Amino acid sequence: MKTEDLMRTLAEKEAELGAAHSELSQTNSELMRLTLELDERVATRTAELLEANKALQAENCARRQVELRLRQQAELLDKANEIIVSAGLDGRISFWNRGAERLLGWSASEMMGRPVAEVLALDELRASCPGAQPFRALADWRGEIRTRKKDGAEVILEASVTALRDEADQAVGWLSISGDVTEKKALQEKFLRAQRLESIGMLASGIAHDLNNVLAPISLAGELLRTRLTGKSDLRYLETLERSVARGAALVRQILGFAHGIGGEHRVVQVKHLVRDIAAMISQTFPKSVVLEESVPSDLWPIQGQPTQIHQILLNLCVNARDAMPGGGTLKLTAENRILSEAEAGAIPDGRPGSWIVLSVEDSGSGIPPEVMARIWEPFFTTKADKGTGLGLATVRGIVETHKGFLTLDTAVGRGTTFRVYLPADATATVGADTGAEKAADRGHSELILVVDDEESNRETVQDSLAISGYRVLTAGDGAEAAALLAARSAEVALVITDYDMPVLDGSGLIQMIRARHPKMKVLMISGDDRMRNAECDAKLPKPYTIETLLREVAQLLPGRGSLQAAS
Repeated sequence: MKTEDLMRTLAEKEAELGAAHSELSQTNSELMRLTLELDERVATRTAELLEANKALQAENCARRQVELRLRQQAELLDKANEIIVSAGLDGRISFWNRGAERLLGWSASEMMGRPVAEVLALDELRASCPGAQPFRALADWRGEIRTRKKDGAEVILEASVTALRDEADQAVGWLSISGDVTEKKALQEKFLRAQRLESIGMLASGIAHDLNNVLAPISLAGELLRTRLTGKSDLRYLETLERSVARGAALVRQILGFAHGIGGEHRVVQVKHLVRDIAAMISQTFPKSVVLEESVPSDLWPIQGQPTQIHQILLNLCVNARDAMPGGGTLKLTAENRILSEAEAGAIPDGRPGSWIVLSVEDSGSGIPPEVMARIWEPFFTTKADKGTGLGLATVRGIVETHKGFLTLDTAVGRGTTFRVYLPADATATVGADTGAEKAADRGHSELILVVDDEESNRETVQDSLAISGYRVLTAGDGAEAAALLAARSAEVALVITDYDMPVLDGSGLIQMIRARHPKMKVLMISGDDRMRNAECDAKLPKPYTIETLLREVAQLLPGRGSLQAAS
């Protein structure tokens, strides 16, 4: 090859090599540019992924917090003592908390999907809303619902109902939060009853005072007339008068005994005599269609009590038994000694271990229906229309409580009723001679007695009763007039008999004056006013009373005659 050709070939090769080198340089530059651009994109995407990851972490954290909050709220709802229930528009339960389980007895698994009206009176809620519109239009509601637990016991719920709505303000369901207010309502009812009884007691005291002022002179006048009348028809009318007065006085004592508590001094009483007296009275006065069966052991233990009140217990229960058998039936009157052990006493409501006498009054009558049972002990409640006062059973319970006893009741509609009265026995006590016997009061020996009463009829009958028994009598129409008489003749006056409620100066004020000016003078207070119990006098005699009782009290208080003892 020639040198020129060789040189030309070399030049061509160099040119080709230069072009290739230039192309390689360009390629390397483009590669570098692409590499840098890729790095930029990777960095940007990495940053985006990091941000997305942070957002995802934040979202997960928020979701966990929401879930935690929901769990806490669910736990709080379950721990709440209230009944919390939610339901959809179809009225089927979608949530039932543990409080509802505890208070009503049904578990959530039993209630989910069930109609809420089966448990909570939804119809009652609807009826309480204006127009009784469907539930989807129900506004917020608050009120009381009466429903029943799983075991059938009735409860009163104070419910608050709220309609649940979506973002478009459309009702999607409802939420109810209810509390059991059964005991609260019972306490409120007892409180209201106590308030009513307090008002009745105040009214009864005033009425009793007026009635006693009316009955007292009638009672004394009847006794005075008995010594002057001889005709059989006149004596028959007089007996009717005396029975009516006694009945009115007993009713007044019954009202006062219930309204202010049944008290009085207790003594040893042999109840078997009282039971037999009641049995004799039943045989004489009850319809022949009522067959009496009596069982009283001769060794019946005595008790500490008041014979009149025990008599009243038996009489009230027997009269109720008679009224429960308008077409006739069997009345069983029994008494027995009984010793209750701890176990036996525990099985009886209000029972206590110990020695008891048990008085039972059983009838084969109509029984007491459930709707009446809840009110039978309520004062002035009666099912006898205008034939009863509604005080019989209330008085019975009051007397039993003051004797530290208790009673039970068994009844069934159409199968009769049995009352059992438990009174604490005093097996070691001894009963004296005839407890009903009373010694006759000595006649007066011209002692001067001051009678103070604003009722003229009372003054006159007391004056006549004392006068025919050998006393001299001064009378005054009020405490001020009596004070003036005492200022002039205190040396002569042996005893002051005064009423409690009088104008100008009442009995309490008169006694204070006598204690200050004539400290040795005896005072007998005679009144139909229940406030007499607080008077600081030497003796008290409630109206109405008999002449014999009046004379006995007077003889006890006169100087030198305190040895005269009244029978207890």
